[in-house]
Order: sequence, then structure tokens, then C-alpha cells
Amino acid sequence: MHMDTFTSTHTHKHTQRHTHTHTQAWADIIALSLEAPEDEEGTLATKNLIHSLIADEVKAGVPANRIVIGGFSQGAGWVANTR
Repeated sequence: MHMDTFTSTHTHKHTQRHTHTHTQAWADIIALSLEAPEDEEGTLATKNLIHSLIADEVKAGVPANRIVIGGFSQGAGWVANTR
């Protein structure tokens, strides 16, 4: 069985939650509250990145049903919500 792995990292950026430090985040962490607004721009960019990575693998000949994606922390959330 052949397996390729790909690790995607994101840039360090200031988040509104962590104003004095750079942190790794796929989208802005505005606040730790269910009522906090979401970073729609960061959310769309991340979703598009994940979809393009999958599309690239399919174009390279990997059957879509053989692609497995995983993540840690925010990345796990993205994986769970990628369709």
C-alpha cells in the first residue's frame, strides 16, 4: 500500500483573543464565547485551502474515497466540517 502525507501549516498572526503574541490560527480567534462573531474571511480561506488540497490529490489520480484528512485543535475542527 502506498501512502503520501502532506502537512499544511498556517502563518503566525495576531488574533483578537491573543493581542500581544503571535499565535498559529487558521482563522481569527475573536473570543471564547458562543456569542462571539466568527472570522468569515479566515473561515472561507481555510475551507478553500482544504478543498483545493483535496482537488489537487484527485487531479493527481488519487481516488477521493482514498483520501483521509486529519487535524489537531482548530485543524480537527476544520476536518470535521469539510464536505
